[in-house]
Amino acid sequence: MFVGVKSLHLGLGTFSSPGSGFMPFLISLITFILSVTMIAQASSMREEVIKLRADALWIIFSMIIYCVILKRVGYIPSSLMLWTLIFKLAGTRSWIWALAQGGIVTFLSYTIFGIILGLNFPVGIFFF
Repeated sequence: MFVGVKSLHLGLGTFSSPGSGFMPFLISLITFILSVTMIAQASSMREEVIKLRADALWIIFSMIIYCVILKRVGYIPSSLMLWTLIFKLAGTRSWIWALAQGGIVTFLSYTIFGIILGLNFPVGIFFF
């Protein structure tokens, strides 16, 4: 709203010859309309927002744990655990399917970056 008010002081001009405040005013107006719409939608989805925040916190926590255990455990086991948890939190129904998806992502990332491109990954205690 502040930008919209200040852009009025710059002058809006006309559609055929817009002033220097026209674009900032237009952008602030669109932003205001979208913000009001999002607030209205968010108030009706309160429980869903709380669940999404909890899931986001779990993902952040799991990434911190991943950073801590990566060198000790190795790339493959720690990435498999991280991706499995992320897929489970993202809505995969069963742990088996989340484990399969995590395995696919870990395998593909290791194959592309470790084998094809020759990058070194932390080996860890399991030697892979």
